[in-house]
Amino acid sequence: MTRLALRGIAARKLRSTLTILAVLLGVTMISGTFVLTDTIREAFDNLFASSTRGADAVVSGKTAVKQDFVQPRPLDQSVLDAIARLPDVSKVAGQLNDTAAVIGKDGKVVKTGGAPTFAATFMPKPFAPIGIADGREPHGPGEIALDANTAEKKGFEVGDQVMVAAGGPKRSYKLVGLATFGSQSSLGGATFVGFDLATAQRLFHKEGKVDFAYVAGRSGLSQEQVTAAVRRVLPATAQVRTAKREAASQAADIGEALSFLTTGLLAFAFIAVLVGAFLIFNTFSITVAQRSRELALLRTLGATRRQVLSSVLLEALVIGLLGSLVGTLAGLGFAQVINALFKALGADLPTTSSVLAPRTIAICMLTGTLVTLAGAVAPALRATRVSPVEALREASAPTQTRFARLAPYLAAVLILGGAGLVAGGLLTEGGDTTTKLLGAAGGAVLLILGVALISPRFIRPVARLVAAPIERGTKLVGRLARENATRNPGRTAVTSAALMIGLALVLFVTIFANGIRASVEDVIDRTFAGDLAILNEDGFTPIPAGVAPVVSEVPGVASVSAFKSAQTKLRGKAGDRIVHEIDPATLTSVYRFDWKDGSDQSLSELGSNGAVVEESVATKGDLKVGDRLEATGPSGRAALVVRGIYKDQGLLQGYAVSSAAFDRLAVQPRVDSVLVKLDEGADEPPVQRRVARALQPFPEARARSQQEIKDEQGESITQVLALFYALLAMSVIISAFGIVNTLTLSIFERTRELGLLRAVGMTRRDVRRMVRYESVITAVFGALLGLVLGVFFAFVVTKALESEGLVFSLPVGQIVTFLLFAMLVGVLAAILPASRASRLDVLRAIAYE
Repeated sequence: MTRLALRGIAARKLRSTLTILAVLLGVTMISGTFVLTDTIREAFDNLFASSTRGADAVVSGKTAVKQDFVQPRPLDQSVLDAIARLPDVSKVAGQLNDTAAVIGKDGKVVKTGGAPTFAATFMPKPFAPIGIADGREPHGPGEIALDANTAEKKGFEVGDQVMVAAGGPKRSYKLVGLATFGSQSSLGGATFVGFDLATAQRLFHKEGKVDFAYVAGRSGLSQEQVTAAVRRVLPATAQVRTAKREAASQAADIGEALSFLTTGLLAFAFIAVLVGAFLIFNTFSITVAQRSRELALLRTLGATRRQVLSSVLLEALVIGLLGSLVGTLAGLGFAQVINALFKALGADLPTTSSVLAPRTIAICMLTGTLVTLAGAVAPALRATRVSPVEALREASAPTQTRFARLAPYLAAVLILGGAGLVAGGLLTEGGDTTTKLLGAAGGAVLLILGVALISPRFIRPVARLVAAPIERGTKLVGRLARENATRNPGRTAVTSAALMIGLALVLFVTIFANGIRASVEDVIDRTFAGDLAILNEDGFTPIPAGVAPVVSEVPGVASVSAFKSAQTKLRGKAGDRIVHEIDPATLTSVYRFDWKDGSDQSLSELGSNGAVVEESVATKGDLKVGDRLEATGPSGRAALVVRGIYKDQGLLQGYAVSSAAFDRLAVQPRVDSVLVKLDEGADEPPVQRRVARALQPFPEARARSQQEIKDEQGESITQVLALFYALLAMSVIISAFGIVNTLTLSIFERTRELGLLRAVGMTRRDVRRMVRYESVITAVFGALLGLVLGVFFAFVVTKALESEGLVFSLPVGQIVTFLLFAMLVGVLAAILPASRASRLDVLRAIAYE
């Protein structure tokens, strides 16, 4: 039986190859995900290990909240002096970190695709987190170093003059060195600008202060001993860690971010595997049905049911192992594809040589093999129930099993249970978020299985509807295509289910993204009372605070209002929330409040300890006007009093305070944005051009009109949507293979029928058209099912986020496009089977058994 199974695989090369491809593609995504994230993680581990080289301990400001662009309060020089006097310390050096903007030779800010542009200082030996690949370290106020990667991309060489804006207006610096970080020439797509310490302290207004202190102990002391000695002289606002723990902490932060990336990519891989499982199930179901005579002969010759079962499962095992092995190795290349995709979107992640961990191999081999075996179990069991006498007939109609009679009831249970889990996981309040999301994901899988199980009941009416225009144009060919598609509804339903899953998810993300786009535009229209917004070129990095006073002097500008923000923790049920620094005197000229309790007068009552709170924060924290609010920020704590409650799903989510209260919570010398109100009657375009000229010393800042903000938000959503489409493409490709596989196998099944059709006058062209239309009917049926599921998922998720301002918006044009795309998939999938069917020898086909 083992030899028979292996010979069966070899004899049915096309069917085996297509099935292996279904396994391979899903496993490739799993392998590529692990390879990419493991490679990135190792690159960062090496980077962080090199960043603490030469140090035994690292001292920094103490913070209870971490946030990008907001650092703990810096360390005074007196702290470093106290550390240097310790007998256990041989050397201590400070480093300053901040952000800057580099201007390329084309006069434009060097874009980093979302990664920041770091500004940091070099340190003396033995501390060497930053190395020099060419040139030397900068010394004095007119010199800088650039990371080697940015210098190469932008054509800078040692000795060139480079324009840099560091904490203020831009100025020219001499490039004296190209920097490296351990063995890396870049920081994951980020740009690095290096200064000496004195220059950086002056530029970033941190005279006599540093952000980190690196400590080297006397020879023979452990890192723990040095750290313990340093801890005794630190103030309450500072903390110290061993160098090893500091590197591990940084790596853990990256690991947390990468776990999100891993989970997201694995979700798409799981979708591809699920689609592949439908293909595997359908393939084995068809081949078992077509091999009924062969299996009956085996039973007649003495083969037991166990042997028949073992034969089919062995075939599945071999296919699963081959597909998993090749898919695991193909993941090495797919990791490069994913990385290239992220680079195309501007996220240049650092990598080393590809890492294929034993865990990756084990997971991929197990997943691919088990999914293949699971897909083959039901057909294998069906093979054992073949009656030798019935199967020896020339034609044996499939009999209806007990399961087929129970299928509608089981489908109803799955659909109702799945829909309940999806709705319950997303719409109910309270409970663990991770548990609810997992429940919703499980519900989605159950719902998909239920729809796939009940879908054969709808094949005939839907096929009649889809084929109606085809039949009117082609008469007999269209009718034959429809009848072929409905001949075995279960087979057609399973084939279309694979495409259903892919298009359902494509449609879901499209509707969801369309809702976000509409919500963003609605928030801008409702809350933005100003005319211009000044933001960083990248849209989110803070800009110099000096921008606001410069713009306020531009003719035609009536008022400006600057905003800052930081992440904080609120005592009680309110949880982690963003705090905004606002200017009560100018805010109402550029921003419209939707007050729930209070008025614009509440802003004038903020003082040094007042706060206005967004409605969702007040609801969750059970806060009312007059209540006390305890907040902890990156740099300190503040006791606040609620002065008003407003509703906002846009700019001021969280709560807002005056500058006096904000400074107690966070050290943020830059501003997030500056909103501008023009003089009444002023013509916006000329004023915007004058503002742009005034901003020339600040190249990272750019003024946008309301419409430009909407357009940029739309472009960013489109980019994310393109990423989702690219990752879901694998599922659509597998579903296309499923259609190819089913049509190819059904042509073998209908060989005599096709020969007879040719014999009575059907041309080769008509045969190709018939197979093509059959494929289109199958694909459109799957697309219609996907349309229903996609709209349902999008509606539930939108309802769950309705309180955040998300609206349900149905993109009719894109839905029509997806239906046309499904037809195209059907046409392309039919090319090979249709060509094969048209080339059948008529006489041999008629004599085929």
